[in-house]
Amino acid sequence: MIETFLYNPPEDAGDVVLELATGVFRAASGGIAKLRGKPLRIETPTGTLGIRGTEFWGEQSADSLLVALVGGGGGFVENPSGRTEIGEIGYATKVDAPGQAPSPAFALTPEQLEAALATVAW
Repeated sequence: MIETFLYNPPEDAGDVVLELATGVFRAASGGIAKLRGKPLRIETPTGTLGIRGTEFWGEQSADSLLVALVGGGGGFVENPSGRTEIGEIGYATKVDAPGQAPSPAFALTPEQLEAALATVAW
C-alpha cells in the first residue's frame, strides 16, 4: 500500500513511504533519491527498509523479514531493537521475529540471490 508519495523535482522535495504486510518485493529509489528529504522507505511488521539511490529485494513473511541489496549504493533495515546498514551488492540482513534486531549484514551466494530475484518480475 502507498502510505505517502511526494515527488516534486522543481521544489527539490520528495518522500515515499510504502507499507508491506506480507510478500516479496523489488524496489528501486530512482529519481526520488536525488531529492532533498528522506529516502524511499518500505515499512513492514518487523522493520523499516530505507532505500538511498539503490535497488533492493525483500521478503516479509508472517514473522520475519529478509532484505538483500541487488544494486546501487546501499540502505538500511531498522526497528526499535536495532539497525543494520547494507552497503555491498549481494549482502542481506534478516529480522527473525517481531521485536528482534536485524542481523549483521551477510553475503548471499550467487544461487541464493538468483533464486530470490526469480520470485519477482522486473
